[in-house]
Amino acid sequence: MAALRLSANAFVRAAPRAGSAPLGVAHRGDALVSADRITPDGWHAVHWNGRIGWVWGGMVE
Repeated sequence: MAALRLSANAFVRAAPRAGSAPLGVAHRGDALVSADRITPDGWHAVHWNGRIGWVWGGMVE
């Protein structure tokens, strides 16, 4: 599994859309473990506290 490093603080969301409930906040420089899924519009699935969460690709270095 690859690590995704964040370029800015970002919400980790329950679903791959901006209006989805936040599961938490990941901070600039954090390395999140990829769940190896990316939506066609650029959301990345990550492992977050025992769940799958989503971060916007614009926040990933």
